[in-house]
Parts: sequence; C-alpha cells; structure tokens
Amino acid sequence: MALEPRSKERIYSDILAAGCQAGFVVVPEFSLRYQPVRGRKQTDVAWIADAEDRGVYRVVAAFEVEGFDVPLTTIDSHVRLYSRIQKTEGIEFPCYIPLYSRAIHRPNYGRSLDRVQRCLSKRSASAAKHRDVVQVCDGSVREWLVQATAKAKHLASALTQTAAQ
Repeated sequence: MALEPRSKERIYSDILAAGCQAGFVVVPEFSLRYQPVRGRKQTDVAWIADAEDRGVYRVVAAFEVEGFDVPLTTIDSHVRLYSRIQKTEGIEFPCYIPLYSRAIHRPNYGRSLDRVQRCLSKRSASAAKHRDVVQVCDGSVREWLVQATAKAKHLASALTQTAAQ
C-alpha cells in the first residue's frame, strides 16, 4: 500500500530515512532530559550525532509528529519542554512538529482540507510566538525535512569541531 505524503506513517518513515541518509543515529522514542536529575521527555524521533572515537553523542534534531488538530496546549507544552531540554543539554538543536492529516488508524481524518489548513496555521502561529523553539510544519510537504537535515548537519559539524578542540 502506498502511503500519501500527509499520512502519519509516511512522515515517520521519511524522518527515519532522512536521518539515516544524513549519517545520524536515528532513535525513536528517545529520552531527553529537561531537569538535571529526574525530568525526562520521550521525543518521537531524535537524530543523534556521535563524535565517533570520542564517544560523545549529542541530539542534533528532534521530531514530534502530531495530528493537525492537536490541542494548542500540547504545542505550548512542547515549546516549554524543548526550551528546558535545550537549557539542560546546553545545546539548541532544532525541533520540528510535522502535522499529519491522514492516518491508517483514522480513516476519515483530515477530509476537509480547509479545516486542516486553518488548524495548521493556528498551531504554527502558536509555536512561532515562542522564539521558534519548535517549528510546526505541514506534514504534506517536505521542505521542513530538508531544512532539518541541513541544520542538523551544521550542528553536528560544529559539535565535532568543538569536541576536537
């Protein structure tokens, strides 16, 4: 069965494939610290760069795949948590929230494209209010994935240079 670009399953698949192609360690359900001791958050997918022989592993991108009608409070929660995670980890890695509007487990989901676009705009605007800690993306297009790959590669290169010093 071919999965259309706006499906949840295809978005996950594309994130995993892009991370592997870029040479990152791709980890679903990766645990990120937002407090030094106990606070942890599972991200849907993390791309990890490693400084090979140094044993240094760093998150260079994180992804939270959500439905187009995810509550705005969930977007705000992602913003707060990723802001805290970046402070705890000492690195500002990009976090993307691609929104899907089709899913195998939800056959009638996303039938109204006007509603999908309205919801996407609201969620994108909500995230943008917070200095772009997270970027809400239209899951039906892949420019955000190209951008995520470029940013993650740049961050991984900077981390490798810093580790070498």
